[in-house]
Amino acid sequence: MGTSGLLLLDLQFLQHGRVFAGSPTCYFGLVTVTEAMDALGLADENYVHRLCRSGALVARKIGRMWEIDPDSVELRRLRLERKRSSAIHRHEDRQRRRAEAAARYDA
Repeated sequence: MGTSGLLLLDLQFLQHGRVFAGSPTCYFGLVTVTEAMDALGLADENYVHRLCRSGALVARKIGRMWEIDPDSVELRRLRLERKRSSAIHRHEDRQRRRAEAAARYDA
């Protein structure tokens, strides 16, 4: 991404006027790795770094610090939430089928 891309990214955040108050490490419209990690319910900062490097989160690296788009964090959080809930439903369905099979076997 060239300079014009960074300028465009900055202008988009200015347009939306996103400000995240309450965090001294937070920049105008962007979140830090720690804040993204907390929002995603993760325990490992390295995983968030990998998500940034791979492009799974919209982010840019300034020096040693990642600045992450909060919308991409929210989309990732929703995707993880859907994935977790469907895994729970699959587990419940397996348990129900096992119980039904055991009842048929015992009968």
